[in-house]
Amino acid sequence: MMKTWKISDLKDSAMPAPDFKTVSLENAESRESGNIKVAIIGGGPKGMYALDSLRLALMKNPLAEPLEIYWFNENMFFGAGNNYRTDQPDYLLINYCIGNISIWKKNDATADFKKLNLTEWIARHVENPEQVQPKDYASRALVGCYLQDGARAIIAALPSSVTVRCVLGEVHDMAEHEDGISLSVTGCNYHEQIYQSVMLATGHANRFRTATDIQYAVFTENRSNVHFIDHVYPVTEKLAAVPANNTVAIKGIGLTFIDALLALTEGRGGKFVYNKANGLAYLKSGNEPKTIYPFSRSGMPMLPRGPVFTKSQLRSRFIHQDWVDALLRRKTAIDFESAILPRLQWEFAYAYYTMLFQQRQIETSPALEREETFEVTLQQTLAKNPDIEPFVLDDFLFPSKNIGALSSSEFHNFVISYLETGVKEAAVGEQASPLMALVAVWREALPFIGQLYAHGGFTAKSQQLFDQKYLPAFNRVSFGPPLENVQKILALARAGILKFHLGADITLHTNDSTAQFDIASKQTTFSASVDMLIDARIPKPQFGAGASQLYQNMYQRKLAVPFTNQQYRPGCPAITAVGNLIDARGNAITEVTLSGTPTEGATLDNDSLSRARNDFAMPWAEKLIAAIHHQQKQPTIEL
Repeated sequence: MMKTWKISDLKDSAMPAPDFKTVSLENAESRESGNIKVAIIGGGPKGMYALDSLRLALMKNPLAEPLEIYWFNENMFFGAGNNYRTDQPDYLLINYCIGNISIWKKNDATADFKKLNLTEWIARHVENPEQVQPKDYASRALVGCYLQDGARAIIAALPSSVTVRCVLGEVHDMAEHEDGISLSVTGCNYHEQIYQSVMLATGHANRFRTATDIQYAVFTENRSNVHFIDHVYPVTEKLAAVPANNTVAIKGIGLTFIDALLALTEGRGGKFVYNKANGLAYLKSGNEPKTIYPFSRSGMPMLPRGPVFTKSQLRSRFIHQDWVDALLRRKTAIDFESAILPRLQWEFAYAYYTMLFQQRQIETSPALEREETFEVTLQQTLAKNPDIEPFVLDDFLFPSKNIGALSSSEFHNFVISYLETGVKEAAVGEQASPLMALVAVWREALPFIGQLYAHGGFTAKSQQLFDQKYLPAFNRVSFGPPLENVQKILALARAGILKFHLGADITLHTNDSTAQFDIASKQTTFSASVDMLIDARIPKPQFGAGASQLYQNMYQRKLAVPFTNQQYRPGCPAITAVGNLIDARGNAITEVTLSGTPTEGATLDNDSLSRARNDFAMPWAEKLIAAIHHQQKQPTIEL
């Protein structure tokens, strides 16, 4: 039986306090030194990976001269960042098994310190290490402890000639100089320090600031009985303004919605209790909202994920590197629907039917395994088994699309049935459930599709369609929450607090006469007036409106321009194939490199702890150290 590991499970000595020694740029001892200086902006995992990439590059080619690394973060949680900060509630969980997580590169054979994956790290720091299994889950705060422990180890392992200075503050501007880049930091008047290279690993640095958001903020500003929250993190602080017994609407039904939901219930003193007869139940504290109405474009929540780690997961059959390489050799922009979607449909069909045939003990031909004979063989097998209902990918991706007109209670029951089926099948796992085999397909296909997508690999029209229609649907069915969280959703629905009454096709208006938000659904013809509106979505990069001050200033200085695929702008800055910023003249600024979320749109799938996916940090570090060697005319040492 899988377990969820939390900070409370750790031995006292394992709880790392955020004790990184920080400096002020104005007081930095070496600001006038002639030492080479490098900046990493962003204290989350991607910033830490950049730091570790420098460690690896320095292990291969040590420097004789001093190097100063300035690591900037808005808070004390260096290594963990905002997503994994160690002070967040333990009921906020990661959505993948601990067996999948390691912060170290797979080919890192350096012997400077022991490099533990998350499973090994938890086992080392709990009372009963034999209980820790790769299929277990963990709280995000506990993962933050692991990340911070890793950051400490990286800093300690750097050569004595390298100094890491952790700077507490928000970088809000940068400027280009002949000899490097200068940065401006909130609360610091000293701007003239020059960095030879800057890594931007700023994570989710955007906020929704649309005209509608501003309207909602103005509407609630001078009214004490109605509230609008545009960002839910950190949940304890941000959601404290939600009064008990209020009626709440939550925009978005993804992972962030679950965090907000649990903060408003379990975080308010409610209890989830389990019994064999009825499963998980919720005991009200009296401090939670009276009713919570979630809504989104689809009206549908995410399917749960079963306990799957590397050794027990399904693999792609038709989406593979040879197929990717063949498409890339054409050297033409790819149309997703004509060149990729048919192959994905094969993959989904293969996953579903082979698992179903296995369940029903239907004998199949080896020809089902071959690309050139798959479709014909599948149709022949189905013709011999007419009782099998055909699989339709659109029905799986968009389950509420063709259900017709339903009442609010009927739609609620439809969603509950959908989640209950997901829970039941997730417990079985992708090696035995046709539904969970479908869930696994996009996870396995994504690294291959990402290679085709990168840097405008899709046609403009195709990329826009993929970004706005297919990608949200694929992510919703494949990257959902752990079973425990979906069971809590169902318990809150049974308790009458959570109501999936709205369906899709939503309208939302402010009502001056009632001082409430009026929300209605054309699909279910349900309407409600709510006292609180919470936006529980993670903003996608929007270079321009909604961007952080740093990116706005970079744009105004013409250091950066939006990435454009013909007429389509997905929202990120323009970058080169190795992640260097491209300025308004079309030139690469080799001193500035982006990593992680800020590249989303030019690259695909950066929102994970993976070090392999879209790794711009390692090439950046190797190139930087090589450039410093060249400057110092120092021979390199090959290990």
